[in-house]
Amino acid sequence: MIMEEWPHDETREVDHVIGAFFLVRRSLFESLGGFDERFFVYLEDVDFSVRAGRAGWRSVYLTEARAYHKGGGTSEQVKARRLFYSLRSRMQYAHKHFPVRGAIVVGAGTLLVEPLVRLGWAVLQRSGSTFVETIQGYAMLWNGALRSGLYRSDPGAREDDRRVPPREVGGSIGAGGAPLDA
Repeated sequence: MIMEEWPHDETREVDHVIGAFFLVRRSLFESLGGFDERFFVYLEDVDFSVRAGRAGWRSVYLTEARAYHKGGGTSEQVKARRLFYSLRSRMQYAHKHFPVRGAIVVGAGTLLVEPLVRLGWAVLQRSGSTFVETIQGYAMLWNGALRSGLYRSDPGAREDDRRVPPREVGGSIGAGGAPLDA
């Protein structure tokens, strides 16, 4: 994905930086209790940035920093599970950070509307594999929702709901993310 809404040749404050290239002070990381382990692969960086922002820290895009991230590279062979984790993280994030009404809207859209759109798109593209992977990913999601396990880190795993209140701190976290070939 190419982000073109602002020029990336200048250092600036941003809402969050990509977790694939995320630099943070140890004191901040520890004071916030690290990444929320209920998020697996997706949105843990956004959640951390929101919590850091609430504690008085800023996220900064550093134009001098360079990294390359091939999105989806490690999950290319497990697309159904990747879809499950992505959707579940979205619902977890909404549950954690949105008002109840917003979390319900996100959950309903994710569980009821989006699968039909995704399946329709797979049919239009004549992609049987995408159709099957979508059904498998949503089956895992629905199964987790029915078992009230959406907030666990892995289907079938048990994990406590640890929430570490942030300390009053200030400063900035920073990272870059401009591709090496940019």
